[in-house]
Amino acid sequence: MAPTIVLYQGRPLLVIGSPGGSSIIGYVLHTLLNVLDWGMNLQEALHQPHILHRGGVLEMEPGGRNQALQAALEQQGFSTRLTELNSGLHGIMLHQDHLSGAADPRREGVALAAD
Repeated sequence: MAPTIVLYQGRPLLVIGSPGGSSIIGYVLHTLLNVLDWGMNLQEALHQPHILHRGGVLEMEPGGRNQALQAALEQQGFSTRLTELNSGLHGIMLHQDHLSGAADPRREGVALAAD
C-alpha cells in the first residue's frame, strides 16, 4: 500500500510501499531516511527497528539503538512503549547497471527485481 516513487535527476531511483494503515507513512519515511540520508542499502534499511509516533505514545521496536534511545526520549518528555511493529515493506532500488529488490523480514514475502 501507499506506493512511493523517489526520483533522482528526473529518473526513478526507488520504489517502496508497505501495508499497515496509519503506520504506513512512518514505515516508508523511516526507510527512505535510512537509504537517502544514512546511505544504507535497501535490505539493511528494512531491517532497522522502527520508531513510530502517531500522536500518542512513541512506539519503539525492541533492539538495536532503540534500547539506548528509550531512556533519553523519556527524559525529553516522551511517553514510550517497546512493541513489535509488523510492517511489510517491499522495495526496488534502481542502480546504474542493475535493480535490487528487498522485503521486510517482519512479514512473509520477497521482492525480486529482474532486468
